[in-house]
Amino acid sequence: MVPPAPAAEKRPCPYCGIWNSYEFAYCQRCGRQLPPLEGAAAPSPAPPPAAAAPPPPPPSYIPPPPIAAPAMWQAAPAPETYAVPPGPEAVDTSMSERPLSEAESTHLRGLLNKQPVRLPRFLAGFVAFLSLGMVAMGVMGLPFLPTEFSVIVFGTGFISAILGGVSQRTRGPVLRVLSRGVVREVWGVPSITPARGMYSTVRLAGIDFMMPKPLTDKLLQGRMNRIAYVDSGPSKGRPAMPGYVTAWLVDSNGTLESPPKACFVSESSGKVPSLPGAAPAPAMGPFMGGFR
Repeated sequence: MVPPAPAAEKRPCPYCGIWNSYEFAYCQRCGRQLPPLEGAAAPSPAPPPAAAAPPPPPPSYIPPPPIAAPAMWQAAPAPETYAVPPGPEAVDTSMSERPLSEAESTHLRGLLNKQPVRLPRFLAGFVAFLSLGMVAMGVMGLPFLPTEFSVIVFGTGFISAILGGVSQRTRGPVLRVLSRGVVREVWGVPSITPARGMYSTVRLAGIDFMMPKPLTDKLLQGRMNRIAYVDSGPSKGRPAMPGYVTAWLVDSNGTLESPPKACFVSESSGKVPSLPGAAPAPAMGPFMGGFR
């Protein structure tokens, strides 16, 4: 059965008989090429796509950048200079305040437990209680010769005071340093001037000290020194130094003092503040003050 003829703008395929539009060059059913139309050139197949041209190779020689002409060369501008006003030569000094280090605290507490400090203190307390016992027996009415009683009481009291003073010579400075808890470190080249009798004036980092000869001999002349000290305020029984307070030298050029050595420091520039909450220095007599 032949399919009915469609509109005039179609033509049949001579191979399978299917009608195809005029613009088709191949049959839509069997895929064979349709004969060319009368009065029109046969359609030419589309040319295959051209292969992409390879990129041009990179140049084998890269020219150097242009060099400036000699006339364009310029010297670097000279740095600006500023005139320094004349003044005194700067001195390399320093000063700081810090809590006691662990090594210093351990060293000071170890001094309190040494036998030369503990034994005289124990004997001072024992002799003092012996003297008080004699007084108590006299109050109770026990018979004593007045001469023997006076000799025993005053003699034991005097011995107790001597033994307590031997122990307190070390305990006093140690307890004052531990109670303050703050030391001042000073670095600088010392300026030593002989002063009153056995004391010399030492200026270090802008602070004036009054030091005895054994301490000034430890300082390095013309070289950098480092000392650490604690001030404890006016101390009874020491020579009066107007404008100075008693200070205890804890460290001298890295050597811990055993015990801390006494000197004097200017009250206006060398006084060390206490740490917040630090306990005040204990008030101690010749042999009392609590046993450890």
